[in-house]
Amino acid sequence: RAPAQRRPAPASADAAVVAVEREAVKLAVQVPVLAAPLYDTLDDEDFTHEGLRAVHQVIRAAGGTAASTGGEAWVTALLEGSPDDRVRSFITMLAVESLRSDNEPDQRYAGAVLARVQEHAVTRKITELKPRLQRMNPVEEPDKYNALFTELIRLEQTARSHRERGIGAL
Repeated sequence: RAPAQRRPAPASADAAVVAVEREAVKLAVQVPVLAAPLYDTLDDEDFTHEGLRAVHQVIRAAGGTAASTGGEAWVTALLEGSPDDRVRSFITMLAVESLRSDNEPDQRYAGAVLARVQEHAVTRKITELKPRLQRMNPVEEPDKYNALFTELIRLEQTARSHRERGIGAL
C-alpha cells in the first residue's frame, strides 16, 4: 500500500483575517492613492494583528492615505514617524512585499480588500453582541433588549453590505 498523503491543514479563520488586513496595510504603504479615502475610515480596532495595527497608527499619524501620493517619500515619512525599530522593520517589509493581486492592483482590487477588512471588523462586533443579547430577558428589560436587537440588525446589514461590495469589486 502506498503511504497516505497528508492534506495540508486548512488555514485558520484568524490567519485568513490577518492576511486580508495585511493586504490592506500593504496597499496603504505601497499605493496609498488606491487605498484612499476608504482606508482612512478604518479604526485601530479593525486590525487584529498588533503589528498591522501599529503600522495603521503610523499611517494615520502621517496624515492618512488621502494625504499621500505614495512612493519613496511616503515610505520614508512612515519610517520616520514610527515609534520603534519593530514598527520600522514591519513597514519596510510591507513596502517591498508583493501584493496578492494577480494583475496590476487597481481601485476595484483595493476596494474589495478594504471591504473585507470592514466586513471582518463588523462580524467581530456581531459575535460580541449576540451572546449579550441571548443572555437578556426581553420581558424584564424590553428597552435595552430592543436597542441591542436593533443594533444587531444594523450590524448584520452593514456586514452584508461590505460583503456584497467586496464581491462586486472582484
